Amino acid sequence: MANVSTPSPGPADPPKKALRVAGKIPPQVNRYYKKVSKVYKGFAIVLLLVFALFFLAVTMFFGDSMTYENMRYLVRDFGTMISSETDGFSTVVYNGSASMKFESFKNGLAAASGDKYLYFDPTGIRMIEEDSGCSEPVLVPADKYLLMYDLGGTGYSIYNQLTRIIRRDTGHRILTGDMSDAGDFVLVTRSRETRYVVEVYNAAFQHTMSIYKENYVLGAAISPDGSRVMIASAIPADTDFSCEVAVCRAGQADAVNTVVYSHTMPLEVYAAEEGFLLLCDTGMFFYDFDGNLQTSVSLAGSALRYADMTDASAAVVGSMNTLGTESRVLVFAPDGEVLLDTVLQDTRVTGVEASQNPEKALVYLETPEGVLQIAPDGTRTPYAAGEADIIGVVPVKKGAIICTKSSAYAAFAE
Repeated sequence: MANVSTPSPGPADPPKKALRVAGKIPPQVNRYYKKVSKVYKGFAIVLLLVFALFFLAVTMFFGDSMTYENMRYLVRDFGTMISSETDGFSTVVYNGSASMKFESFKNGLAAASGDKYLYFDPTGIRMIEEDSGCSEPVLVPADKYLLMYDLGGTGYSIYNQLTRIIRRDTGHRILTGDMSDAGDFVLVTRSRETRYVVEVYNAAFQHTMSIYKENYVLGAAISPDGSRVMIASAIPADTDFSCEVAVCRAGQADAVNTVVYSHTMPLEVYAAEEGFLLLCDTGMFFYDFDGNLQTSVSLAGSALRYADMTDASAAVVGSMNTLGTESRVLVFAPDGEVLLDTVLQDTRVTGVEASQNPEKALVYLETPEGVLQIAPDGTRTPYAAGEADIIGVVPVKKGAIICTKSSAYAAFAE
């Protein structure tokens, strides 16, 4: 057996002592940042006191107006404060149909069909997908909200870029509508008592007044601040029609200005930043917000085919022959200045979209071959349709969005 010996113990190790650095080295204090910290703390306390006083005052004086529904609108409306600025529009994919409608809203893309409503932000993220509730939806985008109503139906909805805020029913068939940048809107309906009713709502979505019209209302628009409403009506006159243009102030059903044009059929009314635009079969008319005519341009010599109006410009296409192979294209500034008046030979136009940025492009024309962009210097840039049929063109600040049945993507961006 091996001899295993146990080593004798050596001298004990000295005990370890804790270093008491914290108690011996005083902390370094920067007097400047200490002063800044005190200022911020004081500012925060003042803000809390101001908020408490504000909440107390609102509760005391406006307590009756503080409802659950108002608070819900406030929370849902936070999305309007989110910036939508972006360098371009990303490609999006969806399951659509040939009847889908498209509009630009908050620099993104809103799309609606008979079964659903979609909204994509500028980065291509799908923010909303839900039942549209409309058999034939019409999209009316504005600066703050988007109005969607059922053409020939009774329902309508209002959206921001995050969610639907309200969905309501008018009880009468909706024929047209418009929304202001401030959030006020109008809906033209058919009533049992009279032929047409222009229903006006404020930015809180409350009904404020009804304007009854005996004649056929074919267009209505509300000014960007919601203070004026222009109504264009067709008046039967034997075998012809006359056009009545009336302007009403918010809260006053009686017109402050009325003009009648003989042998003229109104087609559409639009509220731009500088005034109202009226499109008739005989010409384009430009008014201030009180209904005073500023200028007009005759459309004689061509059969009106397509038109589109935006805050930045208005575009009109007329056919010069029965085959539709020769088209007159006019583009107007909101004040009535003619930006383009040209005739296209051997070009069959199937649609027109007014530009959102006339300094880059004046108009986008839809043709069987694709899309034709016309620049301010007259340069024509075609975009081939390719294998997928183009069912929509949505002008944006940087070019246009090409929409097909299954996807949407940016074009003319450079």
